[in-house]
Amino acid sequence: MGRVDGGDQRRPGVYAHHYFGHADGAWLILYAWLRLEVGLPPCVAYEEAVARATSARRTIDVSDLLPSEPTA
Repeated sequence: MGRVDGGDQRRPGVYAHHYFGHADGAWLILYAWLRLEVGLPPCVAYEEAVARATSARRTIDVSDLLPSEPTA
């Protein structure tokens, strides 16, 4: 859960302060992504975010949650 490549250039989207050298916000972005993009209910998204972030250092693998085919 570290810095985002190209994060120094402003683009549309939601960024956590953690992406820019601060230690807050990355977990909340993970939770929001699980709710909004994956469509998990609040309690499930919370538990999933906790499980994936526990002991994480720089990155969290969410590839198993990505759609198998691109959506338009």
